[in-house]
Amino acid sequence: MYIGVMRRVYYYLNSNEFIALLISIIAVALIFTGFKDMIIYGIGVLMINLTITLPAFAIHELAHRFIARRYGCKARYFIDPFGLTVSLFTFFLPFRLIALGYVGVSCPHAWYYGASLRFIEGRIAVAGPLSNIILSITFYALYNFMPGDFSAFILYRLYKLNAWLALFNLLPFPPLDGYKVFRYSPLLSLMLIAASLVLFIL
Repeated sequence: MYIGVMRRVYYYLNSNEFIALLISIIAVALIFTGFKDMIIYGIGVLMINLTITLPAFAIHELAHRFIARRYGCKARYFIDPFGLTVSLFTFFLPFRLIALGYVGVSCPHAWYYGASLRFIEGRIAVAGPLSNIILSITFYALYNFMPGDFSAFILYRLYKLNAWLALFNLLPFPPLDGYKVFRYSPLLSLMLIAASLVLFIL
């Protein structure tokens, strides 16, 4: 019965890719805000974080999708109901977990591009965290040059969230992107982890 319920939930959440992405973006904003900040600052901070989450999460997932389709693969974003539930639970905890979903990829014509599936898989996996690293660097540079307390606050949270998303996703453990990146190129994996870590602790 449990499996049947989970299948229905899975189908319902993923019946529309746009809705699946929207649910995930709202969930990331909630998790990033956390229970403590929600109580102290109210729904305003959630709305700010929702604005911040939109580019960070959406660009990460769409980067996977874009690179996959460049190699002739079928790619679509899916929510994982179990991962979504566990991640939302960390809204109440001092640490955050974001494992809401994934871009499902099928590459039946990989041979046409003269590339192995591992090569294509590695390129697709790199795209998400790399987009967050680029965004984090961009927002960090703007943060240091943009006047105004409010704009500085927004830019600070933008560069921190992107750095954290990159660092978390680059951990070399399945099912995270970092596992596929490490299999593709251990040196590249370590370089990207180092870059995201430096950005996160700045």
